[in-house]
Amino acid sequence: MIASNISSDWADRALSEITTAGDQPNHKHGVEINIAPLADAEIVPKTVDDDVL
Repeated sequence: MIASNISSDWADRALSEITTAGDQPNHKHGVEINIAPLADAEIVPKTVDDDVL
């Protein structure tokens, strides 16, 4: 049985995998998924939001 609270969106699942135990980047998910939590926390320059995400 598949849990109904698991997102069917790949990006949401990948982001959850990276952020569940802190920020643990996963190279197989690519730059956009791995940098998103840092951009959300405003740790990286604003240009990352504008030019990468």
